[in-house]
Amino acid sequence: MNGAARSWWRRLSLRRPFGLRLRLTVLYLSFFIVVLLARGWLFRQTLQTIMDGGAGTILEEQFKAAVSYLEPAGAEGRLVWSANASHGETMPLVQSLRRVILITAPGGEQVIEMSETFRRLALTPAAVGVRLSAQNPTSFVQRSADGGSYLVHAGRREDGAIVALGRSLETTDRVVDEFTRTYLVSLPVVILAVGLAGWLLAARALQPLQDVSRATRSITGDSLSLRLQRRGAEDELDQLIDSFNSMVDRLQHSFTQIRQFSIDASHELRTPLTAVRAQLELALLTAQTPEQYREALATAIEDTDHSAQVVKSLLYLSQVESGQVVLAQEPLHLDELTARVAEQFQVPAEAGELQLNIALEAATLKGDRTMMQRLISNLLANAIKYTPQGGRVSVEVSQQPDGRAVLAISDTGPGIAAEHLPKIFERFYRIEERSGGPRGLGLGLSFVSLIAKAHGANVSVDSEVGTGTRFTVRFPATAAAAAAPATPDTATAMSR
Repeated sequence: MNGAARSWWRRLSLRRPFGLRLRLTVLYLSFFIVVLLARGWLFRQTLQTIMDGGAGTILEEQFKAAVSYLEPAGAEGRLVWSANASHGETMPLVQSLRRVILITAPGGEQVIEMSETFRRLALTPAAVGVRLSAQNPTSFVQRSADGGSYLVHAGRREDGAIVALGRSLETTDRVVDEFTRTYLVSLPVVILAVGLAGWLLAARALQPLQDVSRATRSITGDSLSLRLQRRGAEDELDQLIDSFNSMVDRLQHSFTQIRQFSIDASHELRTPLTAVRAQLELALLTAQTPEQYREALATAIEDTDHSAQVVKSLLYLSQVESGQVVLAQEPLHLDELTARVAEQFQVPAEAGELQLNIALEAATLKGDRTMMQRLISNLLANAIKYTPQGGRVSVEVSQQPDGRAVLAISDTGPGIAAEHLPKIFERFYRIEERSGGPRGLGLGLSFVSLIAKAHGANVSVDSEVGTGTRFTVRFPATAAAAAAPATPDTATAMSR
């Protein structure tokens, strides 16, 4: 296929709605034609073999009959037809045998009898003798001068005389040729019928693909809830539908993240940006001294830093959710890691006149060290932030009998009302009555929930207003069992 033909075929396949259907039909039909031709050739060869075998059997029987009617006569022992050959009942048989026959004298050189038909075969006694030298008796096919085919059966007698008998293969060739002609004439009709059936079957087989194609074209950002129904055949088409639905799930998740990021960013940045603009406009209108300008700029910088921190946290949160941040899976000693993070909060706890109680047991798991530090840090920072002076913050690490590592951080703060508990892990969710302390972003617990989920852990919260709050993180047993065990010395050193 030259370049122009390939280009035409490519355009046909891509632009015509039945391109794949046509190619499947042509491929199927081409294979079927090859099979039909091969089977036809095989049938023809089988028929030829059967017909030749039948002719050979008849010729061998006739050869035996001819030999039985030949007798040596005279001093030279030349073969002559016996008296029985002239009998009325056997005369027609002998005459039919003598139509294609060669008989030589002993020694095989002198011809006693050669029919005119045998003469047209251009077979000399010497040529027949050469064949008999290789195999005695022998059978072979010989072409006559007029183009006909004859099966020849020859044998050498004990006295050296040669007898060769021939039989025309005209009937055999005619039957084989008639079969070949009939087969080739009917072949186009069969091919046409099979091609039509293949065209219809290809349309039916490609129907699910067309459904997928139509569904794909109809997908937009507002229709990502679309899903294809499985056929239940558990075949390649069902696998394609599953892959399509999984792709739409990922797209919907990505669009949701993008939309959520836009909503969160606009929600959190609108207020500080408006405040910055108002402060700067107020400074331009009312400020008269360098100190007033400096104060306005300092306030604007503070709000700008807050906005930058919001954007940075949102970007990082989105990267973790979308899988752009790859979590390491390394053996971790949860007790040791918690002790190091807790040390960083000793000074803030003392400054707030809080009692920081730490009770650590040896516990191991597999996870990302940086992420686990952030999870512990966010929970501790949250507990210290909302615990009043004289209160208590407790940190506990243990490993359950079923192999699960457990981290629990509790405080004696104001507690959280029951109606707020289902929402505290949402982004930017802040409880007004608990916001009397330093201003936060409302993203700390969102990070905790996301990190725990990435490690296969479960976060629960128990709280009672006026008593305190307790956050518990339970890691899966498989992760804990896969990690390296902590040494007894280390576990003892971490306990306080």
